[in-house]
Amino acid sequence: AHYAVTLRDNTVKILAAATRGLVASLQGLTFADSSQPRLARALQSNQFTTGLVVHPTTHHVVLNGEPGHLQVYSALSDRHVVSVEVASFNRTGGSQSRQPHVDLVQYSSDGAWMATVDSRASAECYLKFWNLDPATQKYRLATRIDAPHGGVSALAFQPPRAGHPLLCVTTGRADACFRVWALQTRGTDHYFWTCRSTARYREQFPRAVAFSADGSTLAVAFGGAVTLWDPETCLTPAAVLVASAQTPALSGLAFVGESSYLAAWSSTRLDMWNLLTGSVWWTLAMPLLAVTVHPRIPLLAVAALQASTADPLDASLLLLSPESPNPLVALPHPIGVEALAFVPSSSTKRSSHSNAKQLADPLDHNMLVVLTPTGLLNVYGANDNDNKDIVSKQSSAVAMSSATFANIFGKSKTAPAAAVSSNAANAHVRQAMRLVRSAVQSAYVNAPYHVLPPVSALYDQFVTAQMHPTTLDTIVTSVSEDAEDTVMADAENVEEPVVKSRPATVDDLWSEANADFIQSICSGFQANTN
Repeated sequence: AHYAVTLRDNTVKILAAATRGLVASLQGLTFADSSQPRLARALQSNQFTTGLVVHPTTHHVVLNGEPGHLQVYSALSDRHVVSVEVASFNRTGGSQSRQPHVDLVQYSSDGAWMATVDSRASAECYLKFWNLDPATQKYRLATRIDAPHGGVSALAFQPPRAGHPLLCVTTGRADACFRVWALQTRGTDHYFWTCRSTARYREQFPRAVAFSADGSTLAVAFGGAVTLWDPETCLTPAAVLVASAQTPALSGLAFVGESSYLAAWSSTRLDMWNLLTGSVWWTLAMPLLAVTVHPRIPLLAVAALQASTADPLDASLLLLSPESPNPLVALPHPIGVEALAFVPSSSTKRSSHSNAKQLADPLDHNMLVVLTPTGLLNVYGANDNDNKDIVSKQSSAVAMSSATFANIFGKSKTAPAAAVSSNAANAHVRQAMRLVRSAVQSAYVNAPYHVLPPVSALYDQFVTAQMHPTTLDTIVTSVSEDAEDTVMADAENVEEPVVKSRPATVDDLWSEANADFIQSICSGFQANTN
C-alpha cells in the first residue's frame, strides 16, 4: 500500500506504507510565503516581479519561486523543471525581512547569458551576470555589481551583432539614468561585465527599455516619451516620440517582431508606433493588466479590463496584430491576469509581415501562458478542431492534475475526459502511478468503504480488470469454426434439390452479387485466422 502527502511547497510525496520510504515526488509551482506580514510589505503585495520570461532556446517559462530562487516551468510538458538559486540566505534563523527576492531576470538571445536583479528589504540590491556552462548546462556567476542605480527598474540584452560585443542595458529607479554594460574577455575562458556608458534625458526616470530585432536601435521610456538611441554611442537621442501631452508614464516597451512597429504602454493605454512614419499607428485606450509581444512574428497579447466593470479579476485576453487595433482573438479570463508570455514552437519562423495563416489562427504552433494573481498558470493553444476563435486551456498550478486522478481511478462518466498529463512521460512518475494503481486495485476488496471513491468511478476499471480482453481475430476464428461445423452437418442430410429453369430476374442478379461478396468476406476472415 502507498499513500500521498501534500506539502506546503506544493509538492506531493508518494510513500510506501510498509517501509515509509519515498517512492516518488511530484513538484508543483512554488512561491514565497507572502502571508508573513514583513515579507508581504517587502514585496509590496506583488511576488511576481519578474513576470513570465521565456528562455530563448529551451522555451521554458521562468518566473519567481521561493525566496531568492527562480523556477523553470515547461509549458509543453506541463511540469516543473528546476529551481535556480540566485541569492542565498540563512534559512535557519534571522528576520524574514532579510530574505532575498529576485526582481528581474532576462536572457540573451542565444541563452548563453542570464542577468538577474535581486534585492532585500534593507535596500540591498545586486545586478548579476551568469554564464551558461556547456558541460553542466548550469549558469555560473560571472560578475556581480552592488547597488546599481540604487535599484533597477528594467533590463534588456542586445541581440548579437557581428563585430560588436554583447551589450546589456539597465534603467535606474533612483539615479534617473540608464547604463550600458558591455561583455569583456580576459584570456579564453574568463568573462566579466563593465559599465560602458551612461545617459540621461531631462532628469526624468526611465522605466522601460527594449532593443530592435537587429540590435541597432535602443528604445528607452522616460515618463510619457519614447527616446530612440544608438546603443554604440548613447550620446544624444536620435528621436523622441510623444503621443500627446496627456500621455501617462509608460511602463513597458517592445519592438513587435522584425517589423517597423514599436509598442509602448502604460496602465491605461497602448500606443502602436510606426517607426517608418514616426507617428502613432493606432491607440488602444482601456485599463491594461499585462502586455506581451511574440519574439518572432508580429503578434502581441493584451490583458485588459472592461471600462464598465470595477472587478479587477474580470479580464479579457486580446490577440492583436500591429497593423490594426481590431482583435484577432478575444477570450474571457475572469480570474485575473498578472503576467503574459508567448511560448513559440521550434517551427515558428521569424517574419516581418502577418500572413493569412497567422491571421486565421494566431496561436497556431504557439502557446500563450497566463499567470494569475493567485499563482495559477493557464496555457492557451490552438484547437485542432476549430482554428478560428476556440482555444483550449489547461491549468498547471498544482502538482497532480485531474488527469492523474483519472489515470488511477478511471475516467468519470459525468465529466469530460481530461488530457493525460505529460508527467506520465517521466520514468519515476510512471513507476509511482503503477504502484498506486496496483494499490488501488487491491483496495477494491480490502480497504474500508468510507475511504474508497464512489462506485461509479470504480465500476468500469474493476469490471475491465476482471474480464479477459477479446480481440477481433479470436471472434472471427470462433465464428468460422462454428460455421464450418454447421455446413458439414447440413451437407450430410440435405437432399439434392430439383432445379427448374426460369428467366433470371433483377433479384436473382442481386442475390448472386451478394453471395460473391459474402464469400469474399469469409475468405478474407479465413486468411486472417491463418
